[in-house]
Amino acid sequence: ARTTLTGLDIGLDAGPGRVLVKPLKLTGMGATVDGRVGLDVIAAGADVTADLRIVHPSIGDLVEEGGDTMLTGGPLDMAVDVTGKGRSVRDIMASLNGSLVVDLGTARINNKWVQRAFADAMAIVKKRGEAEPVDLHCIMTDIEITDGIAVPNSLVIDTRGVSLFGKGRINLRDETLKLDFDRLAASLSASSALPPFQVRGTLAAPSGRIDAKALVGKTLGFGAALVTKSEAGISDVAAATGPERCRQRLVVYEQVQTDREQSAQKTIEAAGGAAGVTKEVTQEVLDKLGGFLRRKKRDDGDQE
Repeated sequence: ARTTLTGLDIGLDAGPGRVLVKPLKLTGMGATVDGRVGLDVIAAGADVTADLRIVHPSIGDLVEEGGDTMLTGGPLDMAVDVTGKGRSVRDIMASLNGSLVVDLGTARINNKWVQRAFADAMAIVKKRGEAEPVDLHCIMTDIEITDGIAVPNSLVIDTRGVSLFGKGRINLRDETLKLDFDRLAASLSASSALPPFQVRGTLAAPSGRIDAKALVGKTLGFGAALVTKSEAGISDVAAATGPERCRQRLVVYEQVQTDREQSAQKTIEAAGGAAGVTKEVTQEVLDKLGGFLRRKKRDDGDQE
């Protein structure tokens, strides 16, 4: 397929074994690109630098899989400032250093992709087989990359009904994922049903699973999954949608984390200390967790 480029403004500085494109400005496939790119040929292959800002009014227009539109809408604002070296793209990604900042606005996500990639987590979020798209308010992330390991300083995904807050890392050397997501629900009833979950697998084939440790915390009624006064007020942020909403959600979440830690500590102290409650709560944990799993199995059977 042809791609038409407009608004070209390119400066080229070339010499033996090196090329610097500065400025690099263009519009293509709906995206506006502004920045610079450099390439130096060295003994180890190539030394690459890129400092770019990419803006697209609807990134969903470019995201398809097997003929299905995976994302509808989604204004994108992305800034990438990285360096890397190597003889191949894989080598360069494995040696990457720098930063990536992404803001994604209002969009709708194809539920087929969500169900396939995160089946275990989605079984608790909503009923299996539910085909309605997932309404996305925003995504915001600020990632630092060191020697091919990408670590988010912040990662917020805000959908209708629940906000997700991620931490962990993405290994660009082998493309594996190790991300843990906590959640804040839009209502207290939803908060009581949705534990945190983990994303593993690879960039090409991510998979989601429930965080079993956090689930045990929820059955006990204390720990990281506890609903706090800050969490109860999560819906009070001013922005209705867009990246600013994600930033406001993050501020609330940071307060929620503080409240959770304080509440969990008070619960342990009231029970006579962690050592004192271990024996007494073991059977309660098993009973409550068993009841949760039996209800889930029964609900899944009713839907078949």
